[in-house]
Amino acid sequence: MFEKPKRKNDEPIPHHYWWIFGILALLLLISLRFPVKIIVSNHLYTLPYLIVMLVCIVVLIDFIRRFHWKQAVTIVIALCIVPGGFNIFFGFQPMSDRCTTQHSCILTTYTCLTLTWYMAWVDADYVGLRGIPIVVMVAKR
Repeated sequence: MFEKPKRKNDEPIPHHYWWIFGILALLLLISLRFPVKIIVSNHLYTLPYLIVMLVCIVVLIDFIRRFHWKQAVTIVIALCIVPGGFNIFFGFQPMSDRCTTQHSCILTTYTCLTLTWYMAWVDADYVGLRGIPIVVMVAKR
């Protein structure tokens, strides 16, 4: 479960750091292509990425204090910070109020005018579960 320490006084690094931040890094890298947004308010569109980025920064600082920075896990934890920051500062900007909505049994599809990181307005398609304000961008036109 734990790595064997190289010295007698070294504390072993738990494997759950690898599992949690490895999976989180993969999900955040996927979110660069298919960003997740909250559609309740235009000011909350970056809230999931801001929370994840702040938690990763706190965990990275705590990890470096406990285990030293010369561990491979520090690269994985730092990798979790980069896509979150990209989605906050360069990701798709808030959806405009002009959205067309299509409801199905479970899913709701939104087509909204959004501002991209390269400062162009495009129509983007978002899909979310009915009644839940969290959506995933599936395509842009």
